[in-house]
Amino acid sequence: MVHPREVFKAAVLANAAAIIIGHNHPSGTLLPSPADGEVAERLQAAGELLGIAVLDSIIVGPGLRYFATSHGEERPLPQATPPRGRAPPRDAAALAEACRGLMDDIHEVLELQGEDWWDETVTAGLANRTRAEELLELDPYEPLTDLGAPQVREEAARFEHLIPHAMRGAIPALYATEEQEDPMVHVKLFTPWTQWSWYVTEFDGEQTCFGLVDGFEAELGYFDLEEIAGVEGPAGLRIERDEHFRPRRLSEVRRGLLPAPEPDGPTG
Repeated sequence: MVHPREVFKAAVLANAAAIIIGHNHPSGTLLPSPADGEVAERLQAAGELLGIAVLDSIIVGPGLRYFATSHGEERPLPQATPPRGRAPPRDAAALAEACRGLMDDIHEVLELQGEDWWDETVTAGLANRTRAEELLELDPYEPLTDLGAPQVREEAARFEHLIPHAMRGAIPALYATEEQEDPMVHVKLFTPWTQWSWYVTEFDGEQTCFGLVDGFEAELGYFDLEEIAGVEGPAGLRIERDEHFRPRRLSEVRRGLLPAPEPDGPTG
């Protein structure tokens, strides 16, 4: 089942006003299944709450046809045509050079997002990348692992004061605790000059966290270390990590945030 937070995350980060959702049916049957309808309704409702309209839902298959909810029927895919005045490229060398440039762009994305993100996002996985590398006679992609490289060393040191590098391996990746009713909280961040706190349950290894945010009210959500690190309080105070905090269950953290009960009055 598709989770709305996965679908709308990119839309929220891009300040999108609307989205179009879509998926593929490898079987070739393009009519939406009952499960497809349930997912579309769930996303539609989530979009209304977020103020991000779901304009349409599209299903494609292995052929040259598609189904769109707005049409209510199957239709042929539009045939791509080159812009007027421009002939399609026929120079194999130029085409290969353009493909190598695209592969460089893909590798840059991989350095920023990681192999796990690629595997979860791209349906074909490594198949098309591997085939392209073979045809273009490129070395297989390998992530940067030399922490002596200046840019890698700099990345590793980012937000070290908020989530030390030694602690990061113990924090589950984003969505890893999605099915857990009571996940572990691994890190507590707080503002010394207010009552705001952030409790980290998931971390993408770079700067995006998910967990409990205790501000005007306590609620689960995403927060960004870069934004948090940029907050400055009176006399130059910055958000800090609670060095005395020890990992504990989310339910225990929530109980600690509840107001103390009123003492019973004297009994007669």
